[in-house]
Amino acid sequence: MSYPNQQQEQSGYPQQQQQGYPQQNQGGYPQQQQQQHQRGGYPQQGYPQQPQGYPQQNQGGYPQQPQTQQYNPYSQQTSPPTTTNSAPPTTNSAPLNPSVQQTSPPQSMTNNTGVYSQPPPTNQQQSPSKSQPINNNNMGGYPQQSSQSSPPPTSQQQQYQGGYPQQTGYSQQPQTNSLSSPTQPPPPITNNTSAPPQPTGYSQPPPMTNNTGYQQTTNTSQPPMNNYQQYSPNQPSGGNMYQQPQSQQSQQPQQPQQYQYNQQPPQQPYGQQQQQQQQQQQQQQQQQQQPPQQPYGQQPQQQQQWNSNPVPGLQNLSLGPNNQQPQQQYGQPQQQQYGQPPFVGQQQQQQQQPWQPQQPQQQPNQQQIEDNRINMSKVPSPTAILEQFNNYIYKTNSDVSPPPSTVQQLVIDQQNASPNFIRSTLYTIPENEDTLNLIHIPFAIHVQPLAYNGISGEVPVIRTPGGPIQCKRCHSYINPFNPFTNGGKYFTCRFCEFENQVPQEYFSATLPNGQRTDYEQRPELQRGSYDFIKTEANAAQVPGYVFVIEISQVTINSGIVENVINAIRRILNERYDSIPAKVGIITYDTEVHFWSFKPTYAYPQMKVLTADNVFVPVNDGFLVDYRESKQLMDFFFDNFKTFFKRPQPSNQPFAFGAAVQAAAMSLEKIGGRVFTFNTTLPKGSPGAIAKRVEKSIQPSPNGSQFYKTVATECVAKNVSVDLFVIPTEICDVPSYAQLATATGGHINLYNNYSAEVHSELLTSDIIHYVTMEFGFNATSKVRSSRGITVSAHYGNITEENGLIQMAGVTSDKSITSVLKYDDKLKPKSKAYIQFAMIYTNIKGETRIRIHNLRLSVDSVLTNLFKDSDLDSITTYFARVASKEVLTTTPTTVRSNTVDKGVDLLASYRKNCASDKKATQLILPEGIKLMPIYILSMMKTPCFRLSPDISQDLRYFYLNLYTSSAPSRIIPLIYPRTYPIHNLLPGDGYKHPNYDHIVLPSFIRLSADQISQNGIYIHEDGRQIMVWIQQFAATNYLRDLFGIESTFGYTNSKLSQLYHSLNGQNEYHQRIEAIIASITQLRGYKDRPVIFVVQGDPVDAHLRLQFHEDKGVDSVSYIDFLCQIHKQIQNKLS
Repeated sequence: MSYPNQQQEQSGYPQQQQQGYPQQNQGGYPQQQQQQHQRGGYPQQGYPQQPQGYPQQNQGGYPQQPQTQQYNPYSQQTSPPTTTNSAPPTTNSAPLNPSVQQTSPPQSMTNNTGVYSQPPPTNQQQSPSKSQPINNNNMGGYPQQSSQSSPPPTSQQQQYQGGYPQQTGYSQQPQTNSLSSPTQPPPPITNNTSAPPQPTGYSQPPPMTNNTGYQQTTNTSQPPMNNYQQYSPNQPSGGNMYQQPQSQQSQQPQQPQQYQYNQQPPQQPYGQQQQQQQQQQQQQQQQQQQPPQQPYGQQPQQQQQWNSNPVPGLQNLSLGPNNQQPQQQYGQPQQQQYGQPPFVGQQQQQQQQPWQPQQPQQQPNQQQIEDNRINMSKVPSPTAILEQFNNYIYKTNSDVSPPPSTVQQLVIDQQNASPNFIRSTLYTIPENEDTLNLIHIPFAIHVQPLAYNGISGEVPVIRTPGGPIQCKRCHSYINPFNPFTNGGKYFTCRFCEFENQVPQEYFSATLPNGQRTDYEQRPELQRGSYDFIKTEANAAQVPGYVFVIEISQVTINSGIVENVINAIRRILNERYDSIPAKVGIITYDTEVHFWSFKPTYAYPQMKVLTADNVFVPVNDGFLVDYRESKQLMDFFFDNFKTFFKRPQPSNQPFAFGAAVQAAAMSLEKIGGRVFTFNTTLPKGSPGAIAKRVEKSIQPSPNGSQFYKTVATECVAKNVSVDLFVIPTEICDVPSYAQLATATGGHINLYNNYSAEVHSELLTSDIIHYVTMEFGFNATSKVRSSRGITVSAHYGNITEENGLIQMAGVTSDKSITSVLKYDDKLKPKSKAYIQFAMIYTNIKGETRIRIHNLRLSVDSVLTNLFKDSDLDSITTYFARVASKEVLTTTPTTVRSNTVDKGVDLLASYRKNCASDKKATQLILPEGIKLMPIYILSMMKTPCFRLSPDISQDLRYFYLNLYTSSAPSRIIPLIYPRTYPIHNLLPGDGYKHPNYDHIVLPSFIRLSADQISQNGIYIHEDGRQIMVWIQQFAATNYLRDLFGIESTFGYTNSKLSQLYHSLNGQNEYHQRIEAIIASITQLRGYKDRPVIFVVQGDPVDAHLRLQFHEDKGVDSVSYIDFLCQIHKQIQNKLS
């Protein structure tokens, strides 16, 4: 079947032109080839010519070359209409910098950080956007405003359907959260909505033909990776699914005319476009008959050779002429260049570009040659490198470092603990301290004692009559590495080499190989992680939870108190088994209110304390069992507004310090957790903090000492404090953050709080942190074998006599222990580390959590680099930088962190790759992503130089870096952006062999990879966003929300529409499965989705996380690599 040669346009905007090759964003449906139309982005019905250099839909703010047109089964989203014949606006908001006129970006411009120049041409067709600098005022993703008007559409054009969302049957009625008195409950709010429209797209796909957009391929030529077992060899790879035609691989892009910065390109007189387009068509036809010319600096294709790497494990970044093709990496198709995954925009250009008339060859000047030094196809990309580790089984007894912490994997515990619990920066360590200093790799372990182990299973629980077996000399616990001798009567301790006699009740005979006969019944001899029960559950040891809530005009009117109350109510009704049986509530303004819910009372009772006289006024009825006092607590939840009819303004001296102190006193005998909710700077005594002018993350000299004292008392009383800060002003979080950092608690900040965006997030966070696995009165110790010892610890902990004291520890908390040498190790031997923590769970049961780790010892430097773990090294750098920033400036911290990375890479270059040319940047195989991780970390709010960042936000990120596990820190540094408008056939479905959902490949964090007709899932380990671009395909919008356009829809409306469909079509089900899988991968049980439409305020914040692009106070990824290479050369010279 063929489609007529007609133009498919919407409101004067051109449909994306193609050449008939299947596209990634077409959902796998067949496409029909059409005849080529005239050049240019506008039809020939008299439309004015589009100026050169204006952004196009698929280029993220970059110009697009003319292409042929093709039928698109997923048409683009229509733009908002206008009442006149002028072209509709392309965005809903003004440019980010209204003071700067939006113009086409020049081909070369100079700014305060360097010179942008056109990159060298590569051996594949590239978009001219690669030669254009990024306009920071436009953020690379917003289409430019156009003031040109357009005539009314002709009969050949599609008539514009109206600029507001089409009727979908949904009645948008505002709802007011009013609360009547208890005797007169408000009537229920009814929402008169009709049935949503019938889903389309994936819900009703057309019949598949042989030319479908994507076909699942099997790469049988690539051998499997060593020590990894892949889930399914038929899983489609993240590479390009189609090979570009040979005639287009070396086509040189047309060079746009250069203009001065902020200078408008000359406008074409009205009516002359048709003549110019006819001339361009003739030139194009002539060009198609001529053989393609090679771009400057490239040899003919038949003379190109594969880049052989003489030293295993090296990644070469050629800093000279681009005359070689990269190696084929990790099973990618042969046409896929290393470091360039398939992404929206580039893949389409490579497969769609028509022949262009060649411009005269211009000899590049010396400045261009110096700037065009790196072959982009060889730049290490997290997208390409991490894809190889997805869907793998990792056995912990293998002699190789584990997969990255952020990917889906099934871990089989075989004597060594799972990397979900404990990770080391080195899995092969040197024999002595001198070698460790030579390679500049830190030696540290990151332990997440109560980590969520995902699909790998729970930790076994062991009950022994006489308690766990320990070494009589060093008190280490029995583990799989202890050999049994003398027929099983003795075992040798691996940490102190002392021979212990086995207790009679634990004795078992051994086989000739030394294995005990009861080996299969002893998890402590098979597994690397396990729990010993020390004492059974004791009701007297059950801790309590106390909620401390600020009552003010802001918290009442903004709905914050209502969110907190609803979250507590849901926890008590739905997840009561996840929390202790004793719960208490404290509210405060300028006074402190204790609420008593004694079952014998008819109504809740409130006891008022003045701020200058803190004590616990309620001995009976404050900490209650919800099941016993349900009626009274529900009455309080339903009518809390009637108790606070006249809340005080937030500028009053609220008694935050007194409320926290009173809550800690109420838990003095049993211990527990305190959850505080505040929006203002603590101004009331005790603990009053004066407002500061400077943005310092150092604690305030006045007031911080009070909170330090309270935090010390909390640790002694086994009370952990979690802070939920919703700032309406600068709250000076660093001055009272010790309440959380010293007690093992959390700091949760909701900057620029908006009920529209953060309401569901706040409720979800409360439920998550209150119900997560928690250990009270935790005491930990790290033991190591002879020759190595612990020198320092990092985390929200308190150290005392070599022990790690924590009032509480949650499942997402991580502790870093730095190790050093006190003796030389034996060559080719093993080193052992054991982490032991005694704690009490929420049921009052005392347990001992054990994690064991075995490391290899070697003197070969290449093996040390090969078996290093990038996630652990990056986490260590983040820990150290977070501590340094408290005593120095962010500028100094940035410089020190970069120096650490340069020292490491220079050591590898000098000691392991000295035979390579000086013009090559050599990166070790296991840590080739270190430069982009360091650069991205320096671009996060904790270390940015922008004066607009508040000390609250800076300290919030600092606390995350200090206490989070690698699986949370890495996506926080380099977030993941998944395109969901071009899913592969298996994406969003359960894996055929294993119990997990297949995730799509994520793209690089660069604006030129964002398609204007795309939809993305963006997550940074904390938040999940569905990011909808301006021209998103209508069919996908119908399947996700039941609407034709997102114009006029807010986050709450889109969220309501998204949940109302509830998986009514196949595409919706796949997206729900992908979001649920990401949520589980990050350790959450449930997570709200924030819907962001291009042009929203959140959209600008999201674009700041494109760390590979140049920022206001930072360089781009390519420039950073050049700086790294120059510093390495200086160290080696």
